[in-house]
Amino acid sequence: MTGGWKTTYEDLKKLVAENDDIEITRFSVALPDGKREIFYAKLDEINAQFVEENFSNELIKSQEQVNHWNETESKLQAYYPGGIETPKNISRYLKDPLKELSNELYDPMMKVFKGIITLEQYEENALKSVRENWTYLFKHGYTMYLVAEMVCALDPEETWMVPNTDNNRSGTDLEANPGGGMEANVPVAEKTDKFIYEHSPQVDFVTAKILIKSRKLGRLVAIRPNFFYPVSAAKTRSKNQEWLSMDEIKQVFGPHDLWPDVLIDLANDARDIAVMADNYYLCQPHFNIEIREKDNWFSEAAIASVKRHAEVTEPKVATFIMSRTPYDEEAMKAALVPKEIDMSQMGDMDPIEFIAKAPEPEQTGDVVIENITDGTAVMVEEIAPEESAHKEVINETAAAAEENPEPAKLMEPELAIHPVHVGYDPSQFAELIDLMASVPPYPPVEW
Repeated sequence: MTGGWKTTYEDLKKLVAENDDIEITRFSVALPDGKREIFYAKLDEINAQFVEENFSNELIKSQEQVNHWNETESKLQAYYPGGIETPKNISRYLKDPLKELSNELYDPMMKVFKGIITLEQYEENALKSVRENWTYLFKHGYTMYLVAEMVCALDPEETWMVPNTDNNRSGTDLEANPGGGMEANVPVAEKTDKFIYEHSPQVDFVTAKILIKSRKLGRLVAIRPNFFYPVSAAKTRSKNQEWLSMDEIKQVFGPHDLWPDVLIDLANDARDIAVMADNYYLCQPHFNIEIREKDNWFSEAAIASVKRHAEVTEPKVATFIMSRTPYDEEAMKAALVPKEIDMSQMGDMDPIEFIAKAPEPEQTGDVVIENITDGTAVMVEEIAPEESAHKEVINETAAAAEENPEPAKLMEPELAIHPVHVGYDPSQFAELIDLMASVPPYPPVEW
């Protein structure tokens, strides 16, 4: 690109200045025929150059995602002759990332020519908005790719869609029930020949975004990305599922950062998994899927978030971390080992609540924590060989501690978490699907 986006901007600015029949003011734009096309083409060129010059690495990653999505889309079309319905912004992004990212800069650049903002303000705001938009699109593009590949790996024999009523409640309803909880009929799943990924979050219930009967498993699989709080209460809930209290979840863990990227439920009857949550209850999932699409995402804090989600949703089988990039396997193993929690400041708090809010303990190197079978823990001093003469004193101290127990330390719960470097390799779903196949069927229950 010769000259860069600022040079192209100066060229367009000069064109406007040299043509008296072009009039651009704060409140109006007048462009004569012939020059209108030139002006807007140049405007688009400025914005595209801006994105190319400032986000070249992001565009490379996006194009890799597009290439893989195109392959996945072809596989999906064989299963879904009725078509593939995806969020419009994600669909546009997966067709032309540069165009989708630069189109949002149209209005800001017009504001420059109208004299509303300066070129420096455009640049500052554009860097921020493109970064945020790319982060969102790349995340959701990778999530949709993984969900679609998971569907193909499960070999769908039939697919359902779950009609969901818009919760466009009146002001009176909202005032009478500000926290939600108005009863609504549970939607009935309907068969479809479409791959429908797009669901509005402004609906009565959290429903399965993808609901298929898998030839691979011989049973139904419900897949739900993009969790949210629903507002209505289901009149009936499946007796074949375990339901977790939303109130308890929110009281212990607060309203934020509760949900994994994808929840998966298994069943033999579509009625058991059409609704995955209402205002009061969350259907306990079989699997949590945590998606990590960023480079260098791995950290103690990132793993702590995964553990938190597992503690909140209590998946019956396991949590899978699906990473786009490689990670340090030894560091990952170490991070997944349950950590010691200092319980001395717990007071009257519930242990689970305290663990959720407790900071990392200081590591002194002179304390060993031993898990007891009933889930408690004791603090044991390390004894060096040369200190054996003092064993009697230590034993007396331990006996006194038993008579007057003090809150010591507790271990985080043991969680079944499976990290997998997936990248864009669908064969990496094998472990997940094998575990799905191991889940026993439900006994029949009358509705």
